[in-house]
Amino acid sequence: MAIFSIILPVRNGGEYIKVCVASILNQSYQDFDLLILENNSNDGTKEWLANLNDPRVKIYNSDIDLTIEENWARVIAIPKNEFMTMIGHDDLLHPDYLDVMNGMISQF
Repeated sequence: MAIFSIILPVRNGGEYIKVCVASILNQSYQDFDLLILENNSNDGTKEWLANLNDPRVKIYNSDIDLTIEENWARVIAIPKNEFMTMIGHDDLLHPDYLDVMNGMISQF
């Protein structure tokens, strides 16, 4: 069972979302879920995400436009693993991010 959840709220992520998701899915530590809070994008983001074929990815769609605060607040209602991190759709994770976090959790 995965112990990490990476939460990715997004609305109209454009090309940034593709690089962000790649940085997450290419982690050296592979035992995690990627939980995407999709906020009714209209730039092709929703369609691109729907074509991801990875069992670690779970997409939570919104059928209405939410404020950024409302979208990020949805993290409260979704199932998560023991440890989580949130990332913006225009950010990247270092390839060893989860390995480092797992090591720190084990050590301390």
